[in-house]
Amino acid sequence: MAFLDEIGKKISQTGQDMMQKTKDTAESMKLNGAIADEEKRIQTLYLEIGKKYYELHAESYEPALEEEVLGIKDANAKIEDYNEQIKRLKGIVRCAVCGSEVAYGAPFCSACGSKMMNEHTAEPAAESNVRRCAHCGLPLADGVAFCTGCGTKVEAPAPVVEAPAPVVEASAPVVEAPAPVVEAPAPVVEAPAPVVEAPAPVVEAPAPVVEAPAPAARVCVNCGSPVAEGMAFCTNCGTKVEAPAPVVEAPAPVVEAPAPAARVCVNCGAPVAEGMVFCTNCGTKVEAPAPVVKAPAPAARVCINCGSPVAEGMIFCTNCGTRLETPAPVVPTCPGCGCPVAEGMAFCTNCGTKL
Repeated sequence: MAFLDEIGKKISQTGQDMMQKTKDTAESMKLNGAIADEEKRIQTLYLEIGKKYYELHAESYEPALEEEVLGIKDANAKIEDYNEQIKRLKGIVRCAVCGSEVAYGAPFCSACGSKMMNEHTAEPAAESNVRRCAHCGLPLADGVAFCTGCGTKVEAPAPVVEAPAPVVEASAPVVEAPAPVVEAPAPVVEAPAPVVEAPAPVVEAPAPVVEAPAPAARVCVNCGSPVAEGMAFCTNCGTKVEAPAPVVEAPAPVVEAPAPAARVCVNCGAPVAEGMVFCTNCGTKVEAPAPVVKAPAPAARVCINCGSPVAEGMIFCTNCGTRLETPAPVVPTCPGCGCPVAEGMAFCTNCGTKL
């Protein structure tokens, strides 16, 4: 029995020892976890100290920290460059004044009208090649001889004449035979130098190719330009065509009211999306459109001279050239640079002159 009691005591002691070791292990793991948490806290505080030091001494850092400070500046520059590339891919940038999203490359903010200060803002290069009327400044299409806005005759651009290549005539080569010398007592006989003249090259001018005009096409008696059927004046020189357009006796057609046109900027003519307050191309403030009131379709406008129907907004009759009664609205211009300005603007968007 004593032997069994001894074995039971050993077993009991072993169990107690194992339980104590388990408790010690658990406590040790708990303390190790607390140490790890404090180490993480220290690392966070180190980062905060470094960030605050950089913000306070980015330009007056100590020499020992030069490498780290310059590394942060280089990383910030790369991040800014990467963000700029992302903006280009998305096609959107933010206004520095109001923070609104603006299309990438737009010269002005569509929300506050501030000028977008970036190196990508530039006037379109094609604008310099657009022909404009010298009287009213409206853009003109190629080949138009009269302005569709004010009727002023447009001077045709001077044609570029290429100078013909100079014709160089080959000079006749002069071949001189050497004079034979005969020693005395034989007299010296000089043979005359034969002159050989090369025949001048004959250049035949190519016969001009004359294209026969289409048999049914009408041409202007003054300049010879083709005239479309039904036109009463030549679109190239303004001469009245002899054969007048046939007058069809019929009641004036009822012109249905056209669908509302898209909003455009009164300064540069660029399209303006619904709800925008400023033009994204020139920065001009866009006036809110007047409410559309449905009304019966007005009778078609007709020319007071020949009675031909005239489209809304036309200033001159396309059939007889007579000026219509209603003049074109006068667009206010800047007294400083002469550019058109919208109603209600206080400063010119082109030169900044106070209106």
